[in-house]
Amino acid sequence: MNIFVFISVMSVNLLFADLKHKKNGGNFLRINPKIENVDLKNELESLKEEFLMQRNSIVEEFDNKIHSLKQERKEKIIQLKDEFLIRKEKIMDSYSTDRVKKTKLKKHTTTKSKIKDIKTKPK
Repeated sequence: MNIFVFISVMSVNLLFADLKHKKNGGNFLRINPKIENVDLKNELESLKEEFLMQRNSIVEEFDNKIHSLKQERKEKIIQLKDEFLIRKEKIMDSYSTDRVKKTKLKKHTTTKSKIKDIKTKPK
């Protein structure tokens, strides 16, 4: 029984440790703490910092691209809804002779201010 608990605890630890390394970009730039050469440690530290800065800039760049694509998608969907609403109104008008009272559909309003609101919303 104790062996089973020990094995399950160790496997959970390994799973979480693996997730942590993947989230932070891996552990390939780990600096061995046993290195005694100060110049070498400084070089490795600067290399690691440079990597992290470039990695963060790439992540930030792609986050911005994703955000702009989401905004573009919202705008296109709004335009598509407007187009189909107009088409629906035309179809309804062609069959309106059967109805006594003609009801006008409310048009989906897309003003520039709404589109600006979409663009200015933070992530």
